[in-house]
Amino acid sequence: MQHTQPLTQPSQDIHESIFSILFEQDEVTWQALLMDLVRSEQMDPWDIDISMLAQKYIETIKELKKTDLRISGKVLLAAAILLRVKAHHLLVDDIAQFDNLLNDRDEQTLYEEDGAPITFNKDLYKSLHLIPRTPQPRKRKVTIYDLIEALKIALDIQEKRKLRLPKLLQLELPARKYDLTELMTQVYLRLLKLHRKDKERKVYFTDIVPEQTKFGKIYTFIPLLHLTNQRKLDLDQQEHLGPIEIKVIKEHIDKEIMKEAEEY
Repeated sequence: MQHTQPLTQPSQDIHESIFSILFEQDEVTWQALLMDLVRSEQMDPWDIDISMLAQKYIETIKELKKTDLRISGKVLLAAAILLRVKAHHLLVDDIAQFDNLLNDRDEQTLYEEDGAPITFNKDLYKSLHLIPRTPQPRKRKVTIYDLIEALKIALDIQEKRKLRLPKLLQLELPARKYDLTELMTQVYLRLLKLHRKDKERKVYFTDIVPEQTKFGKIYTFIPLLHLTNQRKLDLDQQEHLGPIEIKVIKEHIDKEIMKEAEEY
């Protein structure tokens, strides 16, 4: 049985693996790390210990970071996948074996208890029901080549998930630029001109739209909303999608714009 080194004290084999990778290879890859660890730890490549290999892999990455060596994202992602495999291995296999060890009854206790002689009780025998034991799944040996192939598939899946991420929309700014203050002045001026000609006449939104186009309506309606917020006029719409009546508030008439409207 191989002795596992603590995480805080990496073994000499790990340092040898690092030197081997640094001096013999142009690039540090996760495949090279795994294969070199199997060789340096003298593991059986046809029956590897996943938990131990994952631990040694993490230790090696930590040592590589101490040397300020740039590590690719795939090397780190492979480490995360190995940790997940190790956790699954501990939960599914090791805990199951530990549970079986606790719940497994010695065969001798099936026949005698506290040294009592074995007796045959027909009535007791009839009341007993045999419960078949759930067969444990057969363990399949994991080779280093199986592990590398599985990691390749997992890394490809992660890469495809990145490609499926929605791309940021490239919004184009409108070519036309408008000064909102200037638009408000123009709309207010048109209203005051109509108000000066006939103070009793009702003015509607369609009366002040310079052109019956989408932009003409938008760049008239938005200034109206701001003028309403400034309490210079009121908007009244009796029904949905009905005509919009515009009422100028006399108490808040802008005198300078009114003077400009009179000079027009």
